[in-house]
This record gives sequence, structure tokens and C-alpha cells, in this order.
Amino acid sequence: ADVDEAVGPLRDDPSVGEPARAVAESAARIRALAPGAGEEAAREIALSVARTVACAELCKQGAWATRRGSGRTAAIAARLAARGLGPGVVVDEAGLELAGWGAEEAPAQPSDVST
Repeated sequence: ADVDEAVGPLRDDPSVGEPARAVAESAARIRALAPGAGEEAAREIALSVARTVACAELCKQGAWATRRGSGRTAAIAARLAARGLGPGVVVDEAGLELAGWGAEEAPAQPSDVST
């Protein structure tokens, strides 16, 4: 099933609305980036898909559980979404960055760290 169909009705749910919106944004970003991404980006795209689908499932379960008095699953969905669902850095076949961190936001690489 399409992730948008799964979380679409939940975007306005007070218990899981924020993570449901993050799922929809991540799915849209993956759909936009995946076709132009090179083989180098396959792992990042795959992990993004996994995080997005996992969060979508947590949103569905969290909304159901909240209606029955438990907000724990909704809280887990919110924490997962807060960590980031979509691709961090995606490169095209030429190795050029399509999206993700800019140079000033990139995490330190081992060669960037002085010892």
C-alpha cells in the first residue's frame, strides 16, 4: 500500500499528526530523489524507505493505541520522525550531491578531525 494512503488520514490526528506529516514529506522526497540517484545512493535510499515505512506503521498503530488509552506507540513514532526519515545525502551517477547536507552542515569526516 502507498505510504501516503496509509498516513493521509492521520495528518490531522492530534496524537500522530506530526510524525504522519514527516512520513508524507519523506515519501515525497524519496520519490523525487530516487530516480536520479546513482548506485552509490542505493543504501541511503533503502534505509530512508525503511525508516519511512516503519514510522508510517507506528503512526497507524499509535493512533489506534491512543484511542484505547495508550500514547506510547505514538510517542515512539514522534521520536523516530524527529531523528529524520528521509535521505541524508543522495548522489547521482556522476557522484554529484543531489540533496542533503550542504558543505557547512556536513558531519565531520575522519579526515576532517585533527588528532
